[in-house]
Amino acid sequence: MFRNHETNGYHKKASLDALNFVAVHEKKKLSIHIELDTAKQELIEKNRKILHSIIETIIFIGRQEIACRGHVDSGPILIDPDHNDGNFRSLLRFRVSSGDKILSDHLFKNQDSSNARYTSPQIRNEIIEICGNIIKDKVVSKINSSNCFSILADETMDISGTEQFSLCARYLETTGDKGTVLKEDFLTFVPVEDLSGEGLSKTLLTTCEKLQLNLNLMIGQGYDGASSMSGKLQGCSTRITEKFPQALYIHCASHSLNLAIGDACNISSIRNTIGTVKEIINFFRPSGKRESILKKKIEELGSTSKKQRLMRLCETRWTERLDALISFKELFCPIFFALEEIAEHGDGDTSRNAFALMNSLKSSEFIISLTVVQEIFSCSHNIATALQNPHIDLSSAIEMTSGLSNILKNKREDSNSFQTLYVLAQNLAQEIEVEIKKPRTAKIQRNRSNYDVDNVEDYYRISIFNPFLDHFISQLDLRFLKHKHVLSKIENILPSRITSINQSGIEETVKILCEQWQRGDAIEILIVKELELWQEYWRTTAITAPTSFIDSIDCCSSTLFPNIRNYLEIGAVLPVTTASVERSFSTLKRLKTYLRNSTGQIRLNGLALLSVHRDVPLTTEEVLESFSLKQRKIILR
Repeated sequence: MFRNHETNGYHKKASLDALNFVAVHEKKKLSIHIELDTAKQELIEKNRKILHSIIETIIFIGRQEIACRGHVDSGPILIDPDHNDGNFRSLLRFRVSSGDKILSDHLFKNQDSSNARYTSPQIRNEIIEICGNIIKDKVVSKINSSNCFSILADETMDISGTEQFSLCARYLETTGDKGTVLKEDFLTFVPVEDLSGEGLSKTLLTTCEKLQLNLNLMIGQGYDGASSMSGKLQGCSTRITEKFPQALYIHCASHSLNLAIGDACNISSIRNTIGTVKEIINFFRPSGKRESILKKKIEELGSTSKKQRLMRLCETRWTERLDALISFKELFCPIFFALEEIAEHGDGDTSRNAFALMNSLKSSEFIISLTVVQEIFSCSHNIATALQNPHIDLSSAIEMTSGLSNILKNKREDSNSFQTLYVLAQNLAQEIEVEIKKPRTAKIQRNRSNYDVDNVEDYYRISIFNPFLDHFISQLDLRFLKHKHVLSKIENILPSRITSINQSGIEETVKILCEQWQRGDAIEILIVKELELWQEYWRTTAITAPTSFIDSIDCCSSTLFPNIRNYLEIGAVLPVTTASVERSFSTLKRLKTYLRNSTGQIRLNGLALLSVHRDVPLTTEEVLESFSLKQRKIILR
């Protein structure tokens, strides 16, 4: 009976189970469940390593603004393809050749298998979208954790003809080593069809809600001066202010300076000079033959200029024309003699055009105007560059433009200013063997004014130098009048100003602040007392009083002066320029080119966020965790 039992299958199975149980209990072997779990964990780890390599490659491509796709972008990845299959696949091969064994097995083993390789355009786009969302969420989180922010926006047309509305936010971030710093961060591109004030305002508010921005913290709006954005009745800024009264609209200071210079250049002598410079540049640049003649003249005359070619005049940014004017003036003599040679030896139309342009260069009015406009542009150039810095506040911007206005007024009043320029103009004229002369005085003058002066220098001072400065100064004061009005609402809390205002000034300041930006449950009388304490502090302290909002914040205790600090932060965050938005347009042009003009909007935004926010950390583990939340063909979690 026992012998029959020993030979039964169930007895043998029970004996084996008993032996396995003892072995597992004595830790001589793993249980089947643990073995299965271990195998699964090893598979997950292997799959995640594969995805790590792919994600790292996509992040690298996005950060470096490199195109992914090649001529053929589907099918198995070959070790040595006979065609260009794109940067993405080439970088994966590079990783394999650098020793990535797991990726090598994944890509090159079982090439005929239908297993998922996660290298398709769809997967790439999904990973790019995840990268963009992670970066965007981090930026929005920082914005919402600040006390206030301003929205910056502008629109441009991309290479495909789509109007792209770019949004940025200006806010304060507190860092451990740098203290409080101003940030202007790109958020997204939005395609728009309705470019009216109503359409743009709806797009802006809807996009901000999708981004989960807390619009109750929005205290400012920064746009250009287009009627659809700045219109008092139907403009985008007006419609947003109706819903969020605390969000003040401020015209971009860089645009204001640009418009001031542009209007100043509308006086006939300056306008004609810039037009002539543009014609000469366009005469030489498209023709290799004419440019070779110019280069030959530069070598023959031994010009000290490092430029060997004329620079284009920027069509929209007047301050950017300075470099082109400087190079033109440095090459003035070679240009003249190149035109002279072309006029003598060129064919029909070319010869006539060269002769006309050469005569324009000999004009005394042209030489004086060129010298004057370069000098005045030089005064404004550094300020135009400084205004584009995202770390300056409105008080600093107004201080700089007021300083520029004072410089121009001093030049207007100083008789030696034009005298110096006149000597430079005479030297320039001598290089081409002409003399600065006063035009003849006509009895009946229809096209220009007769000035009752005999001295040539005085004539050009009165006819060109003074009118140009007068126009520029008046335009500067006019264009920045609204900026000064906005600043007047809040500038009295600055340490450099608080010590000089009286009690009624304090009360009036608090009233204006509370009407425009009521912060929480603060009572007006308490803010008055807090401002009085703030005034006394700066009257008695030995610390040098800061003149800007951003410098004042770190000197203001949030415990002792909570409301003052809030208002200082508002002053710092008020928009100055939309330069950060303009910079995003440069990114757009690099990402959406004529070769990549069908890039989708989601992919475009993901790539833009990867490119712009290089300072925002992004790990492959973060991307992989988000990627693995969706059911995949391979096990990732």
